[in-house]
Amino acid sequence: MGSAESVFAAMRHVHEGGEASLENLTMIAGRSLRMVRMRAEAEGWRPVAAGSVAERRRRIDVQYDRLIAEIERLTLGSEDGEGLTFDKARVDTIMAMVRALEKIGETMRSDEDAKDKQIKDDAELAAALKRIDDRIRELARYHAGRLGSAEPDGAC
Repeated sequence: MGSAESVFAAMRHVHEGGEASLENLTMIAGRSLRMVRMRAEAEGWRPVAAGSVAERRRRIDVQYDRLIAEIERLTLGSEDGEGLTFDKARVDTIMAMVRALEKIGETMRSDEDAKDKQIKDDAELAAALKRIDDRIRELARYHAGRLGSAEPDGAC
């Protein structure tokens, strides 16, 4: 097991979106790399791809934060109101960058996102079909009960 500092360093690395390698995970869990590798192989663990959706979203979020800070600097100036400068060209550039980031975010739909959406859609469809099926059974029981209690034709 590693020192507390190396454990916290590995935790921070993973928390901040860094690679959750088996080495980092063994450090965090306090287990041997051999044991974690055997378990990962036995259970079929799959590492997140380097260009994963989460990593791309994290990078876009960092850019948004930088642009927001720049907008605040341009529009608010310092705390005492000094340095307030409104540079239209700079603001236009920032807004163009924000729009570009928004477009990237919209078009970033990966297979993982599509799969998650399809799973959700399938679950919603299955629930709706189950409700319809339950209602059909309920109506069939109701009508069967009414037909069974009806008097035969020609009876007075």
